[in-house]
Amino acid sequence: PIHFQSAVLGAVLTIFFVDFLAYCHHRFLHRFVWPVPATHHSIRELSAINGYSHFAENFTEFLLIAVPLSLVRWDSIAIPIVIVWTTQFMAYWIHSPTTAQFHALRHIFVTPRFHRIHHSLEPRHFDKNFGILFSFWDRMFGTAFIPDQSEWPDTGIAGHAEPSSVWGYFVHPITYLRSHYSLRSDINDNVLASAKSRPRPIRRRQFED
Repeated sequence: PIHFQSAVLGAVLTIFFVDFLAYCHHRFLHRFVWPVPATHHSIRELSAINGYSHFAENFTEFLLIAVPLSLVRWDSIAIPIVIVWTTQFMAYWIHSPTTAQFHALRHIFVTPRFHRIHHSLEPRHFDKNFGILFSFWDRMFGTAFIPDQSEWPDTGIAGHAEPSSVWGYFVHPITYLRSHYSLRSDINDNVLASAKSRPRPIRRRQFED
């Protein structure tokens, strides 16, 4: 186990470690189990109240965040408490519909405008700005999109509504999968129908005497 003698140093380094794990976990969700975080991304009006995620994310959080953190040993219970409070506050803050900035600190910390890009409907914003607390992880790993001061895109998933009930929330990953593959099937059918309706080109053979 990793043991910190200084409570302050231990808290600071652990916050860095937790946020890095959260960044990696966030990218893992988008890359391998997208229908699960799609529940959260389907939200059209971001706020601190509806900044929730699907409960299935708890399983991957346990494996990719809690298990690595079990290697850290603290002398004071205050350290994990401060870490939880800090990360939860930022999770609420970055989903708030406020344009307030941290001024120069926005180059270090994630702001609501920075995170809103992550939820944007615009394709150029897809798979950008995964950070929760610190924005420099995105800068370091090439996933940062720096919005200008007037950028405030619409959010959600195009052609897919957010859950409107508790049951809808629970089954949303399945609903998303069904609608996604149904849409792909419709597109493929239309492409095939279009191809069949096209006149076939006349092939001419040239004969040499």
